[in-house]
Amino acid sequence: MTETEGGLEKIAEVLNWRDSKLFSPAERVALEYAERITYTDRQVDDALLDEIGKFVGHFFYDAYLNARKPSRETRQARR
Repeated sequence: MTETEGGLEKIAEVLNWRDSKLFSPAERVALEYAERITYTDRQVDDALLDEIGKFVGHFFYDAYLNARKPSRETRQARR
């Protein structure tokens, strides 16, 4: 990140990213995702995955969703 992209200002604001006007919608979704996978009391739900899909493109989004599906072996082990 360069200074022209607001790098130092964004670093100073990252703890207040929800209230800061410096972050783009895509950056906000990425920060929300980062929080949810970091804290054990939060989960990544389908609504957030839909938001992620708007920014990362269908190829990566579909790959992520497919990776979340239990494998055949996992499904059989649950039976």
